[in-house]
Amino acid sequence: MPIVFDQEIHVYYGQFYVVGQTAPFETEMNDSFSGQANGLCGGAVPGFLFLITGLHTGRTSVTIEVLDAPAPIGDEWEDVVEASFRPETANVELNEWGGGARWPLAQIDYRVRYSALPGYFPSRSLFHWLRLLARDRW
Repeated sequence: MPIVFDQEIHVYYGQFYVVGQTAPFETEMNDSFSGQANGLCGGAVPGFLFLITGLHTGRTSVTIEVLDAPAPIGDEWEDVVEASFRPETANVELNEWGGGARWPLAQIDYRVRYSALPGYFPSRSLFHWLRLLARDRW
């Protein structure tokens, strides 16, 4: 599995984002989760993923893998949700809350699986793989 990002990021209010929008970063949390069944990976706004962690403030580990097909889901994962992501611009980034650090990502349509390991300071993992866009699931 090719890993394209693997490091700790800083979160506030338990939030971080994947942004590939043409509009300025002004997406509201409620809009991101509108019409979705899961409450961890909001993908309802085009070009924007709103990701929630179990940690309110601090550093959490994020791993992003680009896959050709969905990876099996192991028993070690506490939370596993999926959503679709279609960037609106060539500039796609993983962003910390409040305009913190940013890291570039590839501009392609993704089916996103967002998973968390159990624990108070969870290690988060964000799996991306190419697939047709579909509704979120959990």
